[in-house]
This record gives sequence, structure tokens and C-alpha cells, in this order.
Amino acid sequence: MSNDEMLDVLAEWGADVSNAMKSMLDDKQFYRDCLNKLFADPSFSLLGRQLKAGDLDGAFSSAHMLKGITATLGLTPISKPIYEIVEILRKRESEGTEDLYKLISERHKELGKILSEE
Repeated sequence: MSNDEMLDVLAEWGADVSNAMKSMLDDKQFYRDCLNKLFADPSFSLLGRQLKAGDLDGAFSSAHMLKGITATLGLTPISKPIYEIVEILRKRESEGTEDLYKLISERHKELGKILSEE
């Protein structure tokens, strides 16, 4: 799929493509490259392992980093639940993070499908 088609699909998915493209100086290929690197980044699975192990400090660090990157890339369907996890972990709590992480994982898979469409 072309970069323009990918942007349309991402916008339909709920991504804030308009603001993301401003951050990327309207370089569509650079944006696509950043999305592919984020999708391949092990931080999503690391966050899951940290939450499962009860490593609240590590999970906070991972979630906070992912929050910034996903927000910059306009990935609202992922960044909103990550923001919620960050706020829970900021209070050194974990209640609700399991369900939010499941949602993030589902959205991460959806992003992968979008990126892999030809």
C-alpha cells in the first residue's frame, strides 16, 4: 500500500495522522519507517512481562517511554490506554493494568496488520 493509503487507513483506525505528520515534517516515508521501528520494538512485550512480574518501576519506565513515542506518532488507539497505565503506575498501583495491557496488545496487533498490508 502506498504511504498515502497507509495514512488514510491509520486515520480511519483513529490515529491522529494530521498532527503526527507535522511532527514528521510531512515526510511520509520517515513516518512509515518510524511506525515500523515502533512495531518491531520489544518494549511492548517488555511492558507485559514487567506488569506480570509486578515490576512496577520497570513497567512505569517502559510505559512512560511508549506513551511519548505513540503520542508523537499520533497512535491514539494505543497511546490512550498507555497513558492510563502510566497514571496507574505513577501511583505505584497495578489494579486495572492487566486489562489495559490486553487492549494495548490488541491495538498493537491491529497496527501490525495495517503496516503489513500491501
